[in-house]
Amino acid sequence: MHKDDRLISSTNGIMLKYTIINATNHDHGFYYCEARNEAGSKNSNGDTLSVHYIRCQQKSDFNSIVAEGKSVSITCQVNAQPYPNYTFFKNNKVVKSGYVKEYMIENATEEDTGDYHCMAINDAGNVTCGQKNLLVQYIRCQQKSDVNSIVAEGNSVSITCQVNAQPYPNYTFFKNNKVVKSGYVKEYMIENATEEDTGNYRCMAINNAGNVTCGQKNLLVQCTYQLMYPFLKADFHKVKS
Repeated sequence: MHKDDRLISSTNGIMLKYTIINATNHDHGFYYCEARNEAGSKNSNGDTLSVHYIRCQQKSDFNSIVAEGKSVSITCQVNAQPYPNYTFFKNNKVVKSGYVKEYMIENATEEDTGDYHCMAINDAGNVTCGQKNLLVQYIRCQQKSDVNSIVAEGNSVSITCQVNAQPYPNYTFFKNNKVVKSGYVKEYMIENATEEDTGNYRCMAINNAGNVTCGQKNLLVQCTYQLMYPFLKADFHKVKS
């Protein structure tokens, strides 16, 4: 008995039976018999054995982090014969099905965050190969418009960084383009305000997805005489820049 022109079994009897137990893809090939005696030799027509199989190349779960706006691909790592059909799931709901083994997410957004897995199926059966936990990181302003604020001397005023972000960002507050506070607190509090607190305030938020500057607050602290004489209107053009 020959497989792909390689001798795999022989006998001196009148019949040769070759049995394959627990066939694998390594048994795939062209098989034929050769009979030989004093008169010469003759080969049988032979036949091609095709072993159908399907198995995962990797089944482990893993995490993937991508910044908003970037692209990410989810690939079904499968060895199979014949070529399988692939179905991709996000949070156990079908998002794509067909004969392409890759699911591409372009311009990723927060909504693409989730648990992805893929199932491959052919005549040999089906396999589900691992799970990809995708986290889309982002950072964006809730509001970017400039605002004016007037506060009486001696009162308190807060300046808040209005940001949506994943992961939680670091905040830096500026007054007239100079840093006055930095850290993971999104609010800058001015207590017992004085005239020296008048100025242009803004805040910058930063995380792994990038950074944003969200609007500007023009703060004017009114002195006592302005409260006594309200006809003296606040002039934001005189706020220091």
